[in-house]
Amino acid sequence: MVYGKPDKDGDTKICVKIVYDKDIMEEMYGLKEEDKIFELLTKKVKEVNKKMPAYKYIREVMITTEPLIKTTTAKIKRHEELAKILQK
Repeated sequence: MVYGKPDKDGDTKICVKIVYDKDIMEEMYGLKEEDKIFELLTKKVKEVNKKMPAYKYIREVMITTEPLIKTTTAKIKRHEELAKILQK
């Protein structure tokens, strides 16, 4: 999930919350350790940033296995998810 987060200087920084499945990471990349998975996903974000203009860079990355809050039709409840993220 990509979202904007208010920054200290009044700007909005682009952030991402990545939810991964341990079984899929092991099957596709052969990774079990959380630090190795974190490194891989961070590397993927950096690859995306290289293709984007500087003002669109993803500045903050949150990686977790905790599923996103969803509706019964499997759509992300963005407002509830953002409230949960910004509380931390």
